[in-house]
Amino acid sequence: MVYFFQYGNPYDQTHLLGFIFFVWSMPLINHAVRYDSLLLRRVLTYLTLFNALMGFYLLVSSVDLYGLRGLNRVEGSDGITYRIYFEASSLAAVFLLSSFRNRWVRLAALGAVAIFVVFVAKSVVIMALLGLNLALPYLLRSRPHIKVGAAIIAVTAIILLYNYLPIIRPDMDLSLRAKQFQFNIIMGLLPDNWSGLGWGFYMPQLSSDPEQPYQVEMQLPMLMLQLGPIALLTILLLILSLFLSVSGWTLKGFARFAVYVLIGYNNPWLFVPSWFLTCQLLFRDDDEVRRSTVPRVPSR
Repeated sequence: MVYFFQYGNPYDQTHLLGFIFFVWSMPLINHAVRYDSLLLRRVLTYLTLFNALMGFYLLVSSVDLYGLRGLNRVEGSDGITYRIYFEASSLAAVFLLSSFRNRWVRLAALGAVAIFVVFVAKSVVIMALLGLNLALPYLLRSRPHIKVGAAIIAVTAIILLYNYLPIIRPDMDLSLRAKQFQFNIIMGLLPDNWSGLGWGFYMPQLSSDPEQPYQVEMQLPMLMLQLGPIALLTILLLILSLFLSVSGWTLKGFARFAVYVLIGYNNPWLFVPSWFLTCQLLFRDDDEVRRSTVPRVPSR
């Protein structure tokens, strides 16, 4: 409905078609998750390992990635590559150690993926989700004092990161300042445009991608400005229903949706199928851990 009543712009169809592709992919992803989530995790683990190895190669090579969707190379003014990021990099967060039987192969694969996430993709979000997804099932089964200790360590790390972010990661501090700038401008326009300015709407002063200027870091506020609160809320409720259709009306389903929205709030990932898939596979429970680590006994 938004598309039919909006003012046309050069990017409206491209933006809408991208969303339609995302909508088409969600039922397929849900079916794959329900069919066999452990098998799916194993396949994605192998894919993530391949991406990590390819990331190492692209980091030291001079392959031109311009124009390739889903692949990003960040270079400094000195021509040195500082970051290689795949659109599917978020899948590293659901890395499954039990995909490899040999302990040393398992450790080597985990090390390669961890190095890729930390030093090549350089994504704090994926680092945190990878650590959380690996540790959470065991923390939930641990003794109370271990849970308390882990919570204290997590809170301390967050406080230190908040206070020393400009020193530890000046690039991230600059990114957060840019996001705050985007947020202030978008919120300033929102009260006068509750019906939405339409698919593909963009502001040149906020755009960083000449091919997709309608995509900004503060994606959720921008979508509210583009589609209007009612349309955006409807979309989010439908996405929530898809999360709950997999996990049931459980805390895990709501937690997955919360991560999906909170990270997508200030990252242009909301309509990326790989991000939706990542969130659908977060937060393994104890049964899944046992099934992934205990070999099956063949029936006679």
